Amino acid sequence: MWFLLGGQLSHATLPRSGDEGLAEIIKPMISSYPSAVRRQLLSKAFLISTMPERALDDLVKFTTVARIEPHRLIFSKGDPGDCLYGILTGRVRIFSTSPEGGEIVLNVMEPGELFGEIALLDGSTRTASAASMEHADLLRIHRDHFLGHVKANPDLILGMLTLVCQRLRWTSSMIEDAAFLPFPARLAKRLLALAEHHRKPGEREVTVAVSQHDLGGMVGAGREAINKQLAFWRSAGIVDTGRGAIVIRDCEALRALIGCA
Repeated sequence: MWFLLGGQLSHATLPRSGDEGLAEIIKPMISSYPSAVRRQLLSKAFLISTMPERALDDLVKFTTVARIEPHRLIFSKGDPGDCLYGILTGRVRIFSTSPEGGEIVLNVMEPGELFGEIALLDGSTRTASAASMEHADLLRIHRDHFLGHVKANPDLILGMLTLVCQRLRWTSSMIEDAAFLPFPARLAKRLLALAEHHRKPGEREVTVAVSQHDLGGMVGAGREAINKQLAFWRSAGIVDTGRGAIVIRDCEALRALIGCA
């Protein structure tokens, strides 16, 4: 999921994963993720299921797992792009900051998704920063190990190109939303996008774990504007609010606001 965030600079307050004293926070290997679990994630979620069994087993040997505490900086824009990351648990936001302190969140990554593929493929520096939103366990593959398997398995290139194209399509959609959709429609669209990741089979109501502050950032609005709009929808029975969560009671009403009911 990709979002636009306008708000206060938080990048400067985030401890980096490489800071001194964080050895107890960043654990290179976690015994609770045996090779079979890492292999399953690679084969299903990371678009490399076409790799030969032996090649996939070999790639798994080079993976490590890092445990990240909430609100830790994983990498910064401009850092060397030496690893591909996949999310085992938790969520990660991909963002960029301006010299004035504004922030744009380009992506909110969910479990089972990967990130960091752009710098990994072209060998250049990171195009954006990444930080954990909560406790997160991240699978890591070093560029040297991954590219060696790409050369031996051309189907990997098609999988990575597909992923990059998905990123570009969503970026275009995000720009169009910012330019053409009014604030209530942008907010409704983001809530529906979040709901798709939190919806359980058979549920009519969807609980989305997101704060009003974070939600405001995703649509480029202040918390006051978010609170006012949610209060209006709450009085209409469309949503309900709680601490760190929003309950969507009427998805069809939100879809009507963006013209896709």
